[in-house]
Amino acid sequence: MALPRSRTFLQSYPVRPQSPAMTASSAIRPQSLPGRTFLAVILLTWTAAPAFASDSPIYEVVCERCQLKLIDRVTLTGRASGVIVSLPREGDPVKEGAIVVQLDDRLPRLQRDLAEKEVANDVDLRYSEKSRDVASLELRKALLAREKEEYAFSDMEVQRLQLAAQRAELAVEQVLHDLDVKKLQAELAEVSLDHYRVPSPIDGVVSQRLKSVGESVVEGEAIVEIINTDTLRVDGYVSVEHAWRIRRGGAVTLQLEIPDVDLPVEQETFAGKIVFVDSEVDPVTSKIHIWAEIENRDGLLRAGLHGRMTVTLDKPQP
Repeated sequence: MALPRSRTFLQSYPVRPQSPAMTASSAIRPQSLPGRTFLAVILLTWTAAPAFASDSPIYEVVCERCQLKLIDRVTLTGRASGVIVSLPREGDPVKEGAIVVQLDDRLPRLQRDLAEKEVANDVDLRYSEKSRDVASLELRKALLAREKEEYAFSDMEVQRLQLAAQRAELAVEQVLHDLDVKKLQAELAEVSLDHYRVPSPIDGVVSQRLKSVGESVVEGEAIVEIINTDTLRVDGYVSVEHAWRIRRGGAVTLQLEIPDVDLPVEQETFAGKIVFVDSEVDPVTSKIHIWAEIENRDGLLRAGLHGRMTVTLDKPQP
């Protein structure tokens, strides 16, 4: 089909009359083959280029007006009722596991120390073990004496000695049981004491103090808020046609778009990865919700800002 079209294109130009000399010369000299080949290549390229462009697969999709959000934000509450004696200031950095809120713990500390003293006291155990040994010895002597002389001890006396030995053995068991209870009470006192200290569950900074040093709090009352901005979340929406080519862990990049200003940070590109791809399609917009985690390089990003997120798509299935 391409060759007839080329002849029609060439014949659409007016043909200049040729002189007899030119006609004769043309009859003797063959037409230039490279020139005709070059023209045919141009026509084929011009015809095929639109079809090739329309069939090219898309490997990236851009989400506009994506919003940055915090991932880690926690509000620490009192785990016991008491008076605050230590509390960091807003903006102070905290480490995971570090004590952030300290309540007055003098009373539970004394209770813990008392319980540990009770556990360490083994007087009752040593006395009961001595009593058991004496009762057991008296019983063995009576039984040996009866073997030598039948009427050395009466049956009633032997039964009394046997009861005394059994009572002494049970007394040891009771003391051991009481000791186990005291150990549990000591552990309970330690746990109760631990409730007067509130550690941070994350690395971050104190963003808001809801109480001050010297104030009383009750169990469950909010005291301080901690946030982590090392990694932020960015939410976006993509057309459903790309849903099967977006996978968790896929690469994304983000560029901030801040209206009415022109800031250097808007020229920065931040890398991240897809964390969530919604399995439900919005019936109104035919789009799906996705969100990614973006590394907050040098702390340049701020929660609440918007930007353009470019999502790398998987290769289309053949």
